[in-house]
Amino acid sequence: MKRAAFLGLFLVFGTACQPLLRPDRSLGSPVPPEAASCSIPHPQKSFRAIHAVDISLPLGRQSTVLGIIIADLASGRLRTTLLSLEGLMLFDATSVNSVTRVHHALPPLDAGAFAENLVADVKFLFWPENSTAGIQAWRKDGVTTCRRATGRAGTLETVSAGSGARILRQYDEKGRLLREAAASGPVSPEGFPQKMRLEVHPLAGDYSLSLELVEGELIGPSDSLFEP
Repeated sequence: MKRAAFLGLFLVFGTACQPLLRPDRSLGSPVPPEAASCSIPHPQKSFRAIHAVDISLPLGRQSTVLGIIIADLASGRLRTTLLSLEGLMLFDATSVNSVTRVHHALPPLDAGAFAENLVADVKFLFWPENSTAGIQAWRKDGVTTCRRATGRAGTLETVSAGSGARILRQYDEKGRLLREAAASGPVSPEGFPQKMRLEVHPLAGDYSLSLELVEGELIGPSDSLFEP
């Protein structure tokens, strides 16, 4: 079954004082959020997804792994696992209501804030907040830009065109770009695009991920899926 996944997680509320939420004429004319297609495509139910992940690091370092994501949307649980192409477990962690617990990590994946950064990447991509609260929207030359406040005083931006192309960006409270993702290929009825590329900028890690779906499905996750 060929599918891909596109989801991320942020608690959204309106904060007009944030720099990117002020009126911006360069983005076009303001439009009502409900008429601007500001929602972020994603599965509406809990899911399991497997991707081939190409990782590009500074100094030209590259590697390819398999990434497994299990998300229980109702209970706020997330599990992320990385495997080598030979099947060796490289990393395994769960996040429950934003508290991350690492079950297994081989060097160098056991260093620093790797676990927190990886969970943040997965939530950014695969677990979006689609509330219309606090959204600002503009349209220019067929391109719609939507911005909303996030729970960490940052800003989440979606850019969409009539062709179906969609870009997702995350900024910090000073308007500095942290993450940028683009989806390509067809999107399944369940909300899985075929390919995704994530650019993580220096403030959040300085690397890029290219994801291609191996398998994805909606599930009714059991507790056993989140046990180490």
